[in-house]
Amino acid sequence: MRTCHHWTRRAAMGQTRYTERRMTTTGTDAEFLTKAEVASLLRVSTRTVDRMRFAGELPAFRMRRSVRFRREDVVAVLEPE
Repeated sequence: MRTCHHWTRRAAMGQTRYTERRMTTTGTDAEFLTKAEVASLLRVSTRTVDRMRFAGELPAFRMRRSVRFRREDVVAVLEPE
């Protein structure tokens, strides 16, 4: 029997641990980055970017089947408050 990740099972049941926003920024100059670009910018692995996204530390947008991150959100993670 094939096992799946607990978050995948929850998502199949309609219960998600994290929220992803749908992209609704029409007419803005927002720059979107891929997971690999974010990992390079933060100097972490792509898996760490996934962990940050699932924990809600890094907001993400779904663009069809891929995930994108706004540059402003990534920079906000880098800069202390």
